[in-house]
Amino acid sequence: MINYFKTKIMINSDPNEPNSDNSDVIRVIRIADIFNKDKRGAAALLTVIIVGVTSLILAYSASILSMGELEMGYGSQKGSETASVADGCAEEAMQRLRMDSSYAGGILNVGSGSCIIGIESNGNDRVVTATASIGNNYKIFQINLTLNGSSIVINSWQEI
Repeated sequence: MINYFKTKIMINSDPNEPNSDNSDVIRVIRIADIFNKDKRGAAALLTVIIVGVTSLILAYSASILSMGELEMGYGSQKGSETASVADGCAEEAMQRLRMDSSYAGGILNVGSGSCIIGIESNGNDRVVTATASIGNNYKIFQINLTLNGSSIVINSWQEI
């Protein structure tokens, strides 16, 4: 069904004009013709909406990806920090063993973390275990060493 409406158009709108009968002419116009007059505006509006939605999706995706990158970077930083604390505790344990061969370990606070030093003895051989923690990050280093008087020979150093 096509919708129509009627408009009145005055052919001779000047009453002083000769031969003017001021007759009304009825012209039939389709409603669809009114909306089809400016297709460029509708196309431009549709283009702007599509570009806007696409830009919004791209911006959202980029922000989600960058949040993931931040979390990974933070985890990596905390992991490196925890490894440094464990390394420092292992060095401290070896220094204390150098000064006192009967040192049995303990708890140390290093920077923003803490660590537990455990030492197992078997004659002159020692197994030093340094367990460091910063928040939810943990690193464990195990060092096998031999005491020769005041010197230390490191047989192995590994992260567990």
